[in-house]
Amino acid sequence: MTGKLRQLLRRLRGPLLPLGDAGRTRWDGRLVSCSICRSRTVNPVDWHESGERHWWVMLRCGECAWVREAVITEAEARQLERDLEPGLRQIAAAADKLDRELMAWDVAIFLDALERDLIGPADFARHLRR
Repeated sequence: MTGKLRQLLRRLRGPLLPLGDAGRTRWDGRLVSCSICRSRTVNPVDWHESGERHWWVMLRCGECAWVREAVITEAEARQLERDLEPGLRQIAAAADKLDRELMAWDVAIFLDALERDLIGPADFARHLRR
C-alpha cells in the first residue's frame, strides 16, 4: 500500500486513540461506550422498530466518528435511555446557562441605552399604517 493511500485510509477511519488516554475507561459493553476509542460519547443517530420487541439503532461515536448498527431489545433500549440521561441533563443545563447569560447581556445593553437616552417610549409605539 502506498504512503498516500495509507494516509487517506487513516483520515477516513478517524483517529485511533490509545486506551490509556485521560478520560478513557475500559470498554464496558454498553451501547454508549465506543469499542474503538473507549469513550462514552456514543449516541443514537437513527432508529426504528424492528419487529414487535426489537429496535434497529444506528449509533455514532462523537469522539472518533465510528458508526455501527445494532438490533436491540426493549430492555436494552430502556438501558440506553438511562445511560444517555446524564448527558442530556448536562446539555440542558449548559443551554439554560447560555440562555441566562444572553438574557443578562441583553438587559445590560438595554439599561445602558436607556441611561444614555438612546431609546425612549416612541421607539416602542405601534406605527399604524393607513
